[in-house]
Amino acid sequence: MGIVSLFTKYKILGDLNKYSLILIYLGFSTVLLLAFSFLDLSYLIFNLIFLLISTYFVYFIVSKKRRARGYDFDGIFPLKEKEYLLVEFSSIYCAGCLPIRSAVDTISKQYSNIQVVQIEAKDIESKYIDLVQKLRLSVTPTICLLNKNGELITKRIAHLNPEITIKNLERVLRDPIS
Repeated sequence: MGIVSLFTKYKILGDLNKYSLILIYLGFSTVLLLAFSFLDLSYLIFNLIFLLISTYFVYFIVSKKRRARGYDFDGIFPLKEKEYLLVEFSSIYCAGCLPIRSAVDTISKQYSNIQVVQIEAKDIESKYIDLVQKLRLSVTPTICLLNKNGELITKRIAHLNPEITIKNLERVLRDPIS
């Protein structure tokens, strides 16, 4: 088990994600390497390269957080006349995701006020990274129901039985506050 996994699993430093821990690790490593570079100048080039890589990681993580704060929900999924957005987060490698797709298709046919978006795990980095970070999606299959304003109503790991998934979604749609 790596140090990042250890810190995130047992929440040693509180509720930090893996990117924050990588930043902390890179910061301490950079300080140590710079301290040792004064002792031996042959490590100077290695330390400078390491410092540049660390700076890039900091920039990348800060820019991802900045993009998540400025998330334009309507720009990606304009709801128009639809009342709800149903996001199905799945993967082509997930055997449990296949029956869930039929349940989501059934729901989309039964309810005309729902816009359905199916997100493949392989498309996250290129298209939907901001939405996945906003909804904190990490497990497939997961189904999220959002209102017109992009506010999360419910997020559930989908049941492998499509009928139970349909019943759960119908219950939430009848009483969206619970």
